[in-house]
Amino acid sequence: MGGRLCYPVYPGDAAPALMTLDAKVKLATPSGLKELTIEQLVPGDMMVDGRIQSHVVRFNEIMTEIVVPPPRAGFKASFEKLRPRGVWDFAMASASLGLQLRDKTIEDARVVFGGIAGRPWRERSVEEFLKGKTLTTELAVQAPSNALGNAAPLKYNATKIDMAKGLLASGLTKLASV
Repeated sequence: MGGRLCYPVYPGDAAPALMTLDAKVKLATPSGLKELTIEQLVPGDMMVDGRIQSHVVRFNEIMTEIVVPPPRAGFKASFEKLRPRGVWDFAMASASLGLQLRDKTIEDARVVFGGIAGRPWRERSVEEFLKGKTLTTELAVQAPSNALGNAAPLKYNATKIDMAKGLLASGLTKLASV
């Protein structure tokens, strides 16, 4: 049989949210405990022990703990998800946002999209754009124009870019309103 492999988008909601929270995981391995960031845990599709998978856990390793640091004062977060039907569907696109604020000024930002690539997609260009700015609904409208500028969508999934940008705007609008 000929053909090529199909590489799906990363379907989970937990990894983008955990990346936003700067979580880490602990793996028990034959050589001892190993700690990884979520980005290191799910870097995208690759060959591991002779099979394609989206995470780095080997057949003789097990995740023993997820460590989520406590949020600092002034931290706000949002998770937005677009799905075709009701509960339990995988995201067509999702946006996980974490903002470290001093009053309404954004000191640090985490923006992670899900459902649009083979791994949770951290959007550092938007994070940099947000830093130092005042969190307002106007900023929520401006920020998406800085997202996914280098994206190379396939023939039938270009709409995911617009979905992700809309979810980013929605999440920022909600955070600006709180």
